[in-house]
Amino acid sequence: MHDNAYNLLYIVDSKRSKIGKENVFIQNLCLSLHDFILNNDATLLFRCTRLLIHRHEEILLEKAIQNGHLTLAKQLIKVLQIDTLKRRNERGETALLLAAKLNRKDLIELLLNRHIDLVYDIDYRRNNIFHLLTINIDSTDAIEFIFDYLKQKSINIREIFDTENSDHLTPLQLARENNNLRCIKSFVLYDYFNTNVHDKSIRDDLCHLTIRNGDNVPMMKSLVANVQLDNKKVDNVALCQLEKSFNGMNVSDHLK
Repeated sequence: MHDNAYNLLYIVDSKRSKIGKENVFIQNLCLSLHDFILNNDATLLFRCTRLLIHRHEEILLEKAIQNGHLTLAKQLIKVLQIDTLKRRNERGETALLLAAKLNRKDLIELLLNRHIDLVYDIDYRRNNIFHLLTINIDSTDAIEFIFDYLKQKSINIREIFDTENSDHLTPLQLARENNNLRCIKSFVLYDYFNTNVHDKSIRDDLCHLTIRNGDNVPMMKSLVANVQLDNKKVDNVALCQLEKSFNGMNVSDHLK
């Protein structure tokens, strides 16, 4: 008899607790809608519904970024849990990697300030944040911000990020592939990436590869002026080694 009474009281208390939680949720939802409509700020609304956002079939933060709804994206970033921020799209990109690919320094900064661990994300082709930043010619501000940020956090940039993607390219090599001279200059200037790297198939170094694949004279001059090969400055390497009849270019004329 006493057990039945106890069970009945437990059921009643559970229902009251559930109703109480529902009332609190509805109250918070009303307050957040009020703030959204009056102040154009969806932060409280996103906080109130972040579990629904996480469970949504689509990655809503990704959609906001891709569609240029940056204010909404920033408000989402402020309240979403790390497991939501680390959701991956079909290419394996998290919110941080997408922000890097789109060269959104403001989003990168906001994401890293939320969760530093996001910086270690790589996509399904093993591109890290620096690989993806080489896509954009104007990404130097974002690169320099990340360098400074990681240095302040005592994170070993060379050890963790000077790695090859699925195409066997480091960020520096990929910057050369993308003809991104500004990015190359930043990488070389800060000396976080090994410049003495060679193409795995034909064993060309950065300078030879630049000349072989085109006539990007500014990039070649920058590499010659700043990059060391086997601990020697390129301009001390015999010019005949550089003049391997790459596209008929007279390399020595550009090295004077």
